Amino acid sequence: MNNKLDYSNDGSVTCPIIEIYNNWGIRVSDKYAPLLLKKTICAGIVPVINDICTKLGIESTSIRGETRELENGNRVKHIWNIITIDGLPKHYDVIYGIYNREKGMNPLNYCLISAETLQQLGAHCNYDTTVFYNNTIKK
Repeated sequence: MNNKLDYSNDGSVTCPIIEIYNNWGIRVSDKYAPLLLKKTICAGIVPVINDICTKLGIESTSIRGETRELENGNRVKHIWNIITIDGLPKHYDVIYGIYNREKGMNPLNYCLISAETLQQLGAHCNYDTTVFYNNTIKK
């Protein structure tokens, strides 16, 4: 079974099908992959977080940008959540939390943080700030 993600030169990801779910065609990038496969990438977990927030009456949306630099100088496309708490948009990156935990770092470094804190951490870039500055966060 090959579950390895393949990164192309432009930073996009080709997601394999997990063999046990071949009949369903579920990939690690699909919306409910985290629940069904116990594996996912950012594109699989972000809509689940948005659904949970919506059910709880919390405003949430996804934001697209880029993150870590590859050896060839390109960056990886990435998606994470912005959740509105007390009227303030907060970045929430579950994948980076998991990554930090696996590396022995604080998994909460990317949990409900401001845009300023996200910029200070330095891993995320090239994202559209109009998503939260223009109040387009959707419930």
